[in-house]
Amino acid sequence: MAFVRLLTSSGLRRGEGGSLLTFALTVRRIGGGRYYQSKVAAAVTRSERPQTFYVAADALSDVEAYVESSRAWVVPKAQRLGRYELPAPATAAGHRGDARTSAGAPVANHCGVRRT
Repeated sequence: MAFVRLLTSSGLRRGEGGSLLTFALTVRRIGGGRYYQSKVAAAVTRSERPQTFYVAADALSDVEAYVESSRAWVVPKAQRLGRYELPAPATAAGHRGDARTSAGAPVANHCGVRRT
């Protein structure tokens, strides 16, 4: 829900909003008002130029609440399951083999499908 509020408040496209990292979302409050100002990198905008955007304070509060609650609970769980680890490198034949995490669990491929 926080992501949707961020997009609808700011007018960013999904790709632009999805490229923002929560710790990199630097914002500047505009004159003590209800909106904050930030920038999106040129590499993710349609115009290939950095883009300034404005986001409502309540939408930014939703993102902060998500980081402190849902995300704070889910990320450590995914780390324990090895979901943030990279798959084994491809061999000369292009086969990834039996990619496993350090915990021994199968690693998801680029489509999110787990190999067993």
